Amino acid sequence: MKLKYSKPKIKKPSKSTLKRKADILLSKFIRSLDHCERCGTLKNLQAAHIYSRRFINLRYDIQNVICLCSKCHFQWHDSPLDSMIWFNQAYPERVKYLVKKKQIIKKWTVNDYLKTIEEIKNYVR
Repeated sequence: MKLKYSKPKIKKPSKSTLKRKADILLSKFIRSLDHCERCGTLKNLQAAHIYSRRFINLRYDIQNVICLCSKCHFQWHDSPLDSMIWFNQAYPERVKYLVKKKQIIKKWTVNDYLKTIEEIKNYVR
C-alpha cells in the first residue's frame, strides 16, 4: 500500500491579523520620528491619526498620521476644532491631499494589507 503525501497547507493570515500588524508597524515608525510635532517634546510619543482609522484608505497613509506626545494627543481629541486649525496652518498641503484621498472608497483585501506591511517596513529602513 502506497502512502499518499500531501503538502501541508499554508494558512493565509486573516485580514484582522494583518490589520493589527500594520497598525503596530505604523505606530512604531511614527513614534521613531523622535519628537512631538506640536510641542516638540521627546517623551511619551504616540501616533495620532488626522482622519479616523475607520477610513481604511487613509489608515496607513503616513500623511494621515502625526507624532504627538500623550498631552498633545489628549488635547487633539479634547479640542478637535483647535487641533484642526493648528493642523491646517502647519500642514496646508497635507490637508488638501487628505481631503481628496478621503473620498476614495475601496474594500481592502489580504493582499492590500500584505503590500501595506511591506511598504511600512521600507519606511523604517
